Order: sequence, then C-alpha cells, then structure tokens
Amino acid sequence: MEVRVERLRIGPFRLVRRLDLGSIGERWLAFNEQDQSSHVAHRVKLGSASESRRFVRALETISRLRHPHI
Repeated sequence: MEVRVERLRIGPFRLVRRLDLGSIGERWLAFNEQDQSSHVAHRVKLGSASESRRFVRALETISRLRHPHI
C-alpha cells in the first residue's frame, strides 16, 4: 500500500509519497510547486547527538559542491 502525505511541506517542496526505506532513513518523492519540478528528498534517521553533529559537518562540507546533477 502506498503512503500518501498531503500536508507535509519543506520550504517550496511538498512530500508526495514515500519511495522506500533505506538503512539510514527514507526516500520521498518531493514536488516543488514553484517551478513544477520533481525531486527525491532524503530523510535521515540519526541516533545520538554526536552522530547528528558529524552528519551536519559532512553536509556542510559537501554543500560547497556545485554540479547540475547534485
């Protein structure tokens, strides 16, 4: 059975449905209503505060990457 989420929003994105469960989180089909584009949103489940800090530091590092497919 497909899970549909109508009210869950993150910025301009509306989470449409969960795609699958992974080992560290979930993947969702996300729709940007401003430019009418589809994306995949990742929701990561972290255990501890130190795990969260390490994850945020890693995201800050890779956020400097610029590429059309990222």
